[in-house]
Amino acid sequence: MPNKVLFLDRDGPINIVGSKGFIHRPDYFHFTDGIFDVCHEALSKDYKIIVITNQTGIGKGDYTEKDMEDVHEYMKKVFKEQDIKITDIFYTKYPTSPNRKPSPGMFRLAKEKYELTELDMFMSLAIGDRKKDAEAALRAGVGSVIYYQTSRVVNEKGKIIKRAPHDSAKELSDLTVEFETLAIVGSLIKAGRVEHMPRIVVNHAPRMFVINNYKQLEGRL
Repeated sequence: MPNKVLFLDRDGPINIVGSKGFIHRPDYFHFTDGIFDVCHEALSKDYKIIVITNQTGIGKGDYTEKDMEDVHEYMKKVFKEQDIKITDIFYTKYPTSPNRKPSPGMFRLAKEKYELTELDMFMSLAIGDRKKDAEAALRAGVGSVIYYQTSRVVNEKGKIIKRAPHDSAKELSDLTVEFETLAIVGSLIKAGRVEHMPRIVVNHAPRMFVINNYKQLEGRL
């Protein structure tokens, strides 16, 4: 049996992202609705859970590595309370890091550390909220990629507010140019409305799903 992994980006898929692009305090860390259900389903289907996150705010001086560790300790504590085991966390600290996403470097480090085969990677799944997350996973050979859309951020006071979503249609269009064997299903969120994309059918293509609610993932893992 393959050693499947659920690779999770942190900011966005696990917690609501900060309005400045980062979360540096546990009391600003708000879990994304539905993330516990997704993790429970993954664990029930024998996935390991590994977090892959760019934390280049450390290198930029926005927060310290200790700040990040405090946030991660809080995150792991709550996951443990929910009976969710996080196998590992990989992160980068500097904008110039060779492993920073969209590089597949952190995925490859996880592959090496946990002795994952090419089949293991293809049977694995990654969730991210940016083009760079999807690109890194695809370049590492992950077979299924979930593009999670969000229109909420945590402001400077730690409160959740609405924001305009990213232009995911353009980001995914860019990815289809880069990855000619890319299959896209699902819906895109743009300017507050749902736009349905046609399915691109390609043999032996990785799968990519675009969602704006984790309930859309039920039964897909």
